[in-house]
Amino acid sequence: MKKLKIAAALAAVTVLLAGCGSQPTQSQSKYDFTMPDPPAQFVVKTVDDAEDSTMKYAAIEFDGKIYVKYGTLQSDLDASEVGSCLGYLVQDGNEIKEIGVFTLTSDPDKNYLVTLDNAGVMENPSFFRNSETVGKDISTPSFIVSENYNYWK
Repeated sequence: MKKLKIAAALAAVTVLLAGCGSQPTQSQSKYDFTMPDPPAQFVVKTVDDAEDSTMKYAAIEFDGKIYVKYGTLQSDLDASEVGSCLGYLVQDGNEIKEIGVFTLTSDPDKNYLVTLDNAGVMENPSFFRNSETVGKDISTPSFIVSENYNYWK
């Protein structure tokens, strides 16, 4: 009986690892992960909260502007809402080409960028907001839910 439990546990772990480890082809994602040539490398950095320097927020730079983590996905993100793929993340010197950085079609001013995992399974989309919009009333697409970071208050 003990051997059966161990075998079942090993089988379960193997199935989980196989599912997470396999890289799907681009056609398996509902988003178009075609990157420009050359793709932009979005180096993940941190920014301090103006009110509390002990608080740090993930940030990326695009087009000379700093985008700070704002929120996550509230509902399903339709492929028609996702614009072009700009590039991929680089964190701690590691290129993470599986995580694409995209524009949003409903945001022509590029106030937001979204990160998506080309597997569509392991990473919940993250939305980054242009730091120049702090304190401004801008249009936020309905599928974005704020994580209520003090940085944006």
